[in-house]
Amino acid sequence: MTATSARQNQSAALTKPVTRAAVKNLLSVICLTHRAEPTKELEEIYWLGLSDLTTDQISKLALLVVRQTKFWPSPAVLREMVGLPTAEQVVESNALAGLSTLLKALRMFITWEPLKRDKWLEELSAQKDDPIRKTLIQFGNGNLECAINLICLHPALRRGDEEPEALGLELNAVQKLEQRWIAAWRNVNV
Repeated sequence: MTATSARQNQSAALTKPVTRAAVKNLLSVICLTHRAEPTKELEEIYWLGLSDLTTDQISKLALLVVRQTKFWPSPAVLREMVGLPTAEQVVESNALAGLSTLLKALRMFITWEPLKRDKWLEELSAQKDDPIRKTLIQFGNGNLECAINLICLHPALRRGDEEPEALGLELNAVQKLEQRWIAAWRNVNV
């Protein structure tokens, strides 16, 4: 075996999905470090929390647990230790991506003829499981059209890709829209 193929094999092994055995070994390291006994329940909890990591990430965690933890690390803490976003960061990111998609659609919506607007609203109303639709309804206190009108009147919709300061808009108004949208998203999509 050449040095190049050995590196490729090692690289493939590090990026492959983790196994239950690797998570069990990590839990053993945590237990030894913090003088506790592993249980089947703990194994299951840590498997649920870490099963999407790679072998490389689990290996890094074993070393980080020994070197850095003063207290028992939960799966969420371990995920943060290898640089993965928290559940709250994922929700916020998804919410802001949804708001961005919505704002792009609404920028077109305000220029359309009434018949085209009605058709778009009809199509959006029919998509019952769409997270943007569900968030819009929450945002508009149960009324889809009310939410669309609220956002269409908002300065964030008119700003385009320019910075709010360039248009004389208060950044605070845009942040408030984003915060309200994230709260509505969290209520219906988490």
